[in-house]
Amino acid sequence: METITIGELAREQESRNGTALVSFGKPLRRYQKSERDEKAGRERAYRRRRALNLRAMNPLYLSDELIDDALLDERTPESGFTMEGDVILALTAPHPCVCIDEAHVGLFVPSSCAIIRMDDALRERFDPWYLAGCLALPPVREQLRLKGSAGRLSQLTVESICAASVPLAPIERQREAGRAVRTHARAMTELASIKQVHEQLVCAAVARAAC
Repeated sequence: METITIGELAREQESRNGTALVSFGKPLRRYQKSERDEKAGRERAYRRRRALNLRAMNPLYLSDELIDDALLDERTPESGFTMEGDVILALTAPHPCVCIDEAHVGLFVPSSCAIIRMDDALRERFDPWYLAGCLALPPVREQLRLKGSAGRLSQLTVESICAASVPLAPIERQREAGRAVRTHARAMTELASIKQVHEQLVCAAVARAAC
């Protein structure tokens, strides 16, 4: 099958409107009341937002119970929060990735992750859910592993992500595969939530019996 690099998709989008396809998340700046604010009797504005972390990222789905609840500094840019259809890729091995559905819009993306954000025109020829599925394929994950920076903790760069190639299928087949990825993600997220509830019920039952 014909392949295409993420870099080719990135150049296509950038040439059309100047927006980058691949960017990195932002450093997490939690709200801290400064001594100056305290003396002046004022507090800087902050927002309570959910924040992604690597523990919450699994291949193609998120564990909701592991997403952080953080008070974020008012200076946190809006571009650092997830939008529907974003593909979030962990920069360190084993490079789990997820595609953002409507239930996970507005999550803060940390600097340990890359954001692949397609514009509407690119989505007409490349499905983001299909891309997430491609990035989870063993051959593509091996590409990412080999292209990571040298060192004890291999980490992806924009260049190494753009160098990765993925299968280029017709858009109708991409969307069919993307729907399967989305169904899998929803099912796995629900299963993870059910597992957590059952673990809590078991712990509560044992604690009651031990009283």
